[in-house]
Amino acid sequence: MSRLLLLFCVLLAGCAGYRYGEVSHAYVEPAPAVATVVRGRQNWLEVPGARVRVELSNEVQHSEHQVMLFIVPVMYDPIDKPLYQAGQGARLLLEISPLAGAASFRPEQVALSIDGHEHRPAGVQQQVVFDPGRYPLEGARDAEERAPGGLDYALQRAERHYQFWLRFDAPMPAPSQDIRLDLSRALRVPGQPPVPLIRFRPVPWKQGYT
Repeated sequence: MSRLLLLFCVLLAGCAGYRYGEVSHAYVEPAPAVATVVRGRQNWLEVPGARVRVELSNEVQHSEHQVMLFIVPVMYDPIDKPLYQAGQGARLLLEISPLAGAASFRPEQVALSIDGHEHRPAGVQQQVVFDPGRYPLEGARDAEERAPGGLDYALQRAERHYQFWLRFDAPMPAPSQDIRLDLSRALRVPGQPPVPLIRFRPVPWKQGYT
């Protein structure tokens, strides 16, 4: 009996699973060669005078399979389901790290285009401000979502990270839709040209677990 129990524990310890799907991946021209991304890995873009991270988190899962002892397949589940709430509107995470300092961000000037229809933010929340390798700055966040009209966030220190959530009155777009983000009037870095148009394309993602 003890041997059977030990064998069962070994088998459980050797179980693993893999999920596959599709997600929108932000880029600026020219489009980089991206085959498959790891779900949750950060994607940074180089723009004039800053680095930005743009995440829609609109993952759709296409399949999942599990294996025992990391080799023997025991389950395969082909399914198409979004990994976000179906009734949730479009929410976009925007993280900005100026390279020269003294930049500014005006969220009301952000334009998100979905299949040719332009949307402006209905709400904005500064989520966190931090320097690399240090704790987030105390008090440097919005306690609640704010209306974007008239807001102008000062991004005063080079290499500091400023993270925002932007909410739009539009359904979360699927990865297969035509999605574009215009920050040219929203993010200003003195002495630098406007931020180029940010595009999104569907790319496959994978996630392993044990």
